[in-house]
Amino acid sequence: EGLTINAYLYKPTLAAGARAPVIMLVHGGPTGQFSDSYQLQAQFFASRGYVVIAPNVRGSSGYGKRFEDLNNRDWGHGDLRDVLAGVAWAKQQPYVNRDKIGITGISYGGMLTMYATSFAPGVFQAAISGSGYGDVRDFHNIVPELQHSQLLHYELGRWPSTPAVDSIYRRSSAILKAKDATAPAMVIHGFGLHVLDADYAAWKYARELAKNSKIVEYKAYPNETYYVYGRENTKQMLQDMLGFFDRYLKDPSVGG
Repeated sequence: EGLTINAYLYKPTLAAGARAPVIMLVHGGPTGQFSDSYQLQAQFFASRGYVVIAPNVRGSSGYGKRFEDLNNRDWGHGDLRDVLAGVAWAKQQPYVNRDKIGITGISYGGMLTMYATSFAPGVFQAAISGSGYGDVRDFHNIVPELQHSQLLHYELGRWPSTPAVDSIYRRSSAILKAKDATAPAMVIHGFGLHVLDADYAAWKYARELAKNSKIVEYKAYPNETYYVYGRENTKQMLQDMLGFFDRYLKDPSVGG
């Protein structure tokens, strides 16, 4: 679409001729960005034999206001196409197993993972959504925090207001297309220290996948906010994620 999408590439140590599975790692925000800083999940999965690609999709900060506004009223569509362009690029690399592609992210990255699961059937073979929202209306109905409300008013439109704005919210709600999902999904988040019912938003999406007979695993980590920050929970979460990705993205007969 005429855009230049920058990304960080993390490559594992591979034997000659070996091909590794890929994990697309998507950031939150949506106006966050990956920068020259330590990325725990990227390093963890690369050290376990995965190629990790961390793109700064349209809507990211750091590339000017026009680029940051490109996904306004378009959550889960233009930015998802940037992720899919990264998948297409990865499949051309000689060290990549083109048949084993996963995706994960936290917060809006968790939402973009849900979008990938619902809106891009057949592309991914595993998806792990962290602390996401399958229905963007839940930002108002379940977690009515001012920062979330102001963000959505700016990026998607003031809700509830008009049928046109409601249509934008529905178009950007992955839960409404859960029936189309093909990738095995894992839905994770923290709970216990958040006074609001944010965890219900993730559980709703997992339940909708299950209702439509999709492969889905669900786990919540205690004594956390909606996000998992504690040392022991983080260690356990990474092992749980690795086990899920290994199950669906690695060929046990060749070890990768």
